[in-house]
Amino acid sequence: TATHIKNARAIFGPDICILKGKSQHRNLRGPIRFTRTERPIYAKQELHVDGFWFQQTPYFMSVATPLHITLVSPLSSENALEVTNIIKSHIAWLNLYKYEVTHAYSDPASVFKKIIKDCAIGIPLTSSGVAKHDQIVENNIKTLKERLRVILARLVYNVPKNLEIDLVFFA
Repeated sequence: TATHIKNARAIFGPDICILKGKSQHRNLRGPIRFTRTERPIYAKQELHVDGFWFQQTPYFMSVATPLHITLVSPLSSENALEVTNIIKSHIAWLNLYKYEVTHAYSDPASVFKKIIKDCAIGIPLTSSGVAKHDQIVENNIKTLKERLRVILARLVYNVPKNLEIDLVFFA
């Protein structure tokens, strides 16, 4: 309610992320209605993959389209073997739910070039052009970072380092 919003603003102050214009919102038309649906029929998925950093920790994100299933895993290093294993684990997770990954797309980072050269993940991995990025995964990374920054800005305490991975995973 409006009273709760006023109380929150009085206690925590203004929302910094909204003041800076960094959060995304959509104009919704009409009320939101939840309906029960059956399992989607999109059995074939394409994977869009990329890495990102948050709070000095590397992460790896893959987005399966057309369902836009987003999977995030922390990285201990950015070597090709670890990234290959994470991509394989994301593919295995999708296969567990009977989704078939037919193709993967990435940006032209050097770690992906090595994976493409070795054909290490079992499906075709296509790199985008020089200085171009895969917009699907880049937008999801941007949205995730915005959510994380909003969460961290609104908390009245500092999140311990060991809980940041869980915060990224569940945001």
